[in-house]
Amino acid sequence: MSTHLDYYASGPSLYSKEMIEEALHSVFEKNTFLSISNVSKTFFNQSQSLVALSNISMNIEKGQFIAVLGPSGCGKSTLMMVIAGLMKATEGEVRIDGTTVDKPYTN
Repeated sequence: MSTHLDYYASGPSLYSKEMIEEALHSVFEKNTFLSISNVSKTFFNQSQSLVALSNISMNIEKGQFIAVLGPSGCGKSTLMMVIAGLMKATEGEVRIDGTTVDKPYTN
């Protein structure tokens, strides 16, 4: 299956497909306020583990309004705690305005 990117990157060109992909990525990332990439959170005790979040990814643009909905115990509060930097993710990364959240976010 051919894409628009394949069309623009085919034939003689000053730019490789990789360069075009990188440029497009940087354009779309400029509007991203919150980026959640492959975030997982597992709680452990002596004999068990509980997966609260599994491979969550999303980008939220500046000015965008979203809601996180789900039944009790599905991980909504855990996700908010990870985004706020009050809890560390087991895996993945959260970025706010391009800055990795690794401590409580205060701006």
